[in-house]
Amino acid sequence: MYNSKNDRSHEMGILINCAKKGHYTNEDASRKLIKYISRAEGSSKAGKENVLCTGAYGAVDFLGEELTIQQFEDNQHCYHKAGKVSRYADHEIFSFPPNASRILKENPKILSELADEMAAVLSDGQYQVFYGIHTGAGADKDTSTLSDTEKCQDSNLHIHFAVNTVNFQTLNKRQETMAATRAHEKQLQRIVEMKLTGQ
Repeated sequence: MYNSKNDRSHEMGILINCAKKGHYTNEDASRKLIKYISRAEGSSKAGKENVLCTGAYGAVDFLGEELTIQQFEDNQHCYHKAGKVSRYADHEIFSFPPNASRILKENPKILSELADEMAAVLSDGQYQVFYGIHTGAGADKDTSTLSDTEKCQDSNLHIHFAVNTVNFQTLNKRQETMAATRAHEKQLQRIVEMKLTGQ
């Protein structure tokens, strides 16, 4: 995929689209995905991985994930083409490579700003996005007294994104092709590069 010796964009991270055929097709898919990302009570991963912060774009998140879930679901209920939504959410993960993670570990306060900008890109100004920044630290390690910097150490830093597949302006469906995912990946890599280099 990244054949050119001059193309070093993959050094900023990679975007993985987890919405394979048959995934996220149940009506409660957005609920389960947002709870999974936030590690909220009721999630199969509740409390098992460190979540540095969560946020949303195109939806309210500061009152808790339940309101965000309700907003996703309300928007999906407005979609009437062919009777039901075929896929309720896209699950995308941006994973940082060691070099970028190392810099971000030293400056964890920029992560939330970085995630907000990435969510805006994935939203395309038309889709609701919920995200969670995960450190990937082990579930059996007590990190409750650690600072954000300490939580990031020795971890797989990544951001999960739940993207509502129903456009909140037109109520059309999101069509995320591989080409669109690669285009989004390049945009996200540019954002990371600008943040890390201070440009």
